[in-house]
Amino acid sequence: MGNNKFTMAVIAVISFIFICAWQNIQATQLGYKIEKLNQEIKDLETSNKYMQKELDIKLAQSSLEKRAMEMGMIYPEPSAVITLDTAASAGNSGAVKNWVASADGK
Repeated sequence: MGNNKFTMAVIAVISFIFICAWQNIQATQLGYKIEKLNQEIKDLETSNKYMQKELDIKLAQSSLEKRAMEMGMIYPEPSAVITLDTAASAGNSGAVKNWVASADGK
């Protein structure tokens, strides 16, 4: 009977040691995953900032104008420019949309 208690105690201590070791391994693995994800977040943020700057440059007025000229676009003649009274058309936006759609050939 005493030998059985001793065996159970040894098994309990060994089980406790294995459980502690397993938890330590799991915590270490999770720590590595967290660090990897944090690095991925930093890389994505850096990439996002780079792409935002690139987009800002491409959408800048001077850049758009340069690309338009490279594509053969020219400034319109002053007589070809039609300005709309925004105050008058604000309440009549449906008519303006219809006019724009008909001008586009839709």
